Amino acid sequence: MRVILLYHGCINGIGGAQRAVLNIATAYHMQGLEVILISSCGKLYVSKINSKFILLSVPSYRVGGIALVPPIDTFKLVVRLVKTSDIVHLLFSETLFQLIVALQSKALGKIVISSHLAFISYVFHHNPLVRVISPFIILFKVLIAYLSDIVHTPLFRDVLLIKKLPLLKAKVIHIPHGIHLDQLEIKCDYKFIEHDKLRLMFLGRFTKDKGAYVLLNAMTILVEKKIPVELWIVGPRSVALRTLYYFAKKNPHGFVSIKNSIKLLGEVDEYTKYSIIAKIHCGVIPSLSDPVEAYSIALSEFNALKRCVIASRVGALKYRLQTNINAGLTVKPKSPKALADAIEKLWEKNRGGENMTSIPKLFDVITFSEEVKKWKQIVSYIRRRNR
Repeated sequence: MRVILLYHGCINGIGGAQRAVLNIATAYHMQGLEVILISSCGKLYVSKINSKFILLSVPSYRVGGIALVPPIDTFKLVVRLVKTSDIVHLLFSETLFQLIVALQSKALGKIVISSHLAFISYVFHHNPLVRVISPFIILFKVLIAYLSDIVHTPLFRDVLLIKKLPLLKAKVIHIPHGIHLDQLEIKCDYKFIEHDKLRLMFLGRFTKDKGAYVLLNAMTILVEKKIPVELWIVGPRSVALRTLYYFAKKNPHGFVSIKNSIKLLGEVDEYTKYSIIAKIHCGVIPSLSDPVEAYSIALSEFNALKRCVIASRVGALKYRLQTNINAGLTVKPKSPKALADAIEKLWEKNRGGENMTSIPKLFDVITFSEEVKKWKQIVSYIRRRNR
């Protein structure tokens, strides 16, 4: 069987969405399926990922950073590939291109699976242009769901939301995005942490959308209060340096006060990443709006190693942390003061000798192996259905 996966973003990154896409593609490959992953990013090129499956990158016209439709020649190529497939899986379905492919696939009698994130969250996007086109994005999502045989979402709240769609015939499934911790031996005991400073960690692309400036301004507040805090940034170094450069231009005094409290650790492998998480007190996820944290694999990674999280009250963060408030704190988004106050509260706990690793596991934190098992059940269901 051949499965075509269509993703509207780029794969060459360390973001949660990219890793989620690769997880699903790898899970299909592990079931013996031939996998072709199509991403809408840059120029047309073909490559192979880890000798497992084919990646076809295609150009696409974008609005507000969202890929809408590819050039006509590229679209014809994708249609030809769809004709040769058995399953068409539309990943994080929200574009006109994916809707057209869903219609084409349905007309050809293919099995259509759609994965959805942030089902209605684009209405609350911090980018005004995206908010303007958000009704169309939501419409595309709904129509794709109706055209699907199976609708997948990693967020349980979205399962409840999708099931409320009238006359929806698709099978709705909940499979969280797994994390690659099960094959690694990481010591996460609290005694391995040094307590002279409060060590925070930001994981991913250190950008404005992800709340980088909010966090940096919160750091200046904490330093002014003489709270010994240190921020470790794990993610693309060039992105972090660019953000720090613009912050320094805008707030030179603040930058000077915190520059010695920031460590840029760059992009690291999985083992190193989890080893670093094991040495911090808390993860920080200060993103600006709902779609930016449609799921948050970073939350899963911090939680899996029993590290609390201080996060903006946006997107999946507010719902996932709501299920167990002892797993972390949520604060008002875009507010450096609220973030600084939460971090200060954490410092008081640490100074008081409180063990902050008695963090309960969130119900939707699973390993990649567990995710593969769930996709195996879906593939088995499809094979039985096709007999």
